Amino acid sequence: MVVPFNPCGAVCDFGRRPYTTRARLFRDSPTEVDLVWYPAKPDAPVLPFTSSVLSLDWTDDPWLDTPLGEVPGAPRVYNRQTVKPLAGGNHQCGTPDDFEWGAHYDPLRPPILYRPDGLPWCCGNALVGIGGGAGGGLGTVTVTGVLVGSGGGAGGGLGTVYYSPLLVGSGGGAGGGLGTVYYSPLLVGSGGGAGGGLGTVSYTPPPPIPGHDCSNAGGVVFGDDYLFAIPASPAQHWFSFPVTTGSHYRIRHAGVGVSVTMTVWEGWDCSSRSIVTLDNTGPLCSDLTAGGNWMVWIQFVNSAPVSRAYGFTPDTGVCP
Repeated sequence: MVVPFNPCGAVCDFGRRPYTTRARLFRDSPTEVDLVWYPAKPDAPVLPFTSSVLSLDWTDDPWLDTPLGEVPGAPRVYNRQTVKPLAGGNHQCGTPDDFEWGAHYDPLRPPILYRPDGLPWCCGNALVGIGGGAGGGLGTVTVTGVLVGSGGGAGGGLGTVYYSPLLVGSGGGAGGGLGTVYYSPLLVGSGGGAGGGLGTVSYTPPPPIPGHDCSNAGGVVFGDDYLFAIPASPAQHWFSFPVTTGSHYRIRHAGVGVSVTMTVWEGWDCSSRSIVTLDNTGPLCSDLTAGGNWMVWIQFVNSAPVSRAYGFTPDTGVCP
């Protein structure tokens, strides 16, 4: 099931214990999905906007049925969830509109991809690493994109293991060899061997899914580069990210001009959004000062009769 919004570790409510139950999260469908509560980090921020998803542990009328949120009467089963170290809560998937009124039900939307820690990829990348060695060997793991791995070397060798939901790879060398395995969605490679062999590859996390309107805009991560092909006119691509009042944000872009135009919006939700007056705008970079603690949407529109390619990088700061 496709639920395009997630608090990504931000505090949503107070509860006695983490549990799993059934919930309705769509404004235009009674479809029920599993809702998993887990403890937030001690320093996690509070969700910065209104949400209809709350715990029924605290309601005086649990039998009062509502179109959004937990399903009254559904079992609330203790799930033994613990704090997720990579759930920082500083970025949310989806829009404030989704949290308050529910997402639009779209069974044709591609499935949401989830990280090994149970959070969707739109919550951002992360870093995990562990290492160890047997028989005097050395093991090191450097993992990005929320991959989890362990490494070790036998007989003095150096070894590395990388894991992703789609790949388990290992590298190592006997007698002092060096081995490494890296993964990307398009390429899998392994290297290493006796006598000091070496292998090298790279990893790229999956990009967000462009929304076809404001209500299902794809969440983006600051500092990541995005490249897309937008279909022929009148196609649109929408993306979003949360902002803080008075802070500066920039959007470096390429392929934006005559055929593909870019418009930046801000507001509490899609129904109340307004066009941003950019502080600076140029052929390769535009920047803005946030007018509130709310969302910013980037809208790309293709007016050409053929598909066009474009790219952009959202980030904090101002254009050079």
